[in-house]
Amino acid sequence: MGKGNTDLVFPALTLLGSQENDDGTTTYVVTFRELNFYGLGDALKDLKHPDYNYGFSSYLASYTLDKNGKCVSKDKVHDDEGGEGIKRVCGSLKSLADFLIRNQSDPINPADARDIPLLDKDQMLQAYLNYFFEM
Repeated sequence: MGKGNTDLVFPALTLLGSQENDDGTTTYVVTFRELNFYGLGDALKDLKHPDYNYGFSSYLASYTLDKNGKCVSKDKVHDDEGGEGIKRVCGSLKSLADFLIRNQSDPINPADARDIPLLDKDQMLQAYLNYFFEM
């Protein structure tokens, strides 16, 4: 089991803003993250001192849900799009787009941002392990 093999991936996101649309849908603008844990089997050989290798990727995205919670559209900013991609994904949330464009080099979350789940990478991994294995 090497770092090249992803053994476990957790999705997480930070909700940056939302907009109710005229058609009854709601668009959510998020920073989507994938937390990748590598070599979990090797890391668990010493249960008292596990040593996890991890990495992550992230991108800005929007998801539009209908009134029943079904995703009806999604969009994301690709690496080469910059400010135009941010404006497109944020749509009518112009102040959020402006904020994110101003802070591209040192992105910080707006004051009302919310992490889902409200756990860090170690807490998510521990909750998973506790659920599926007795540790």
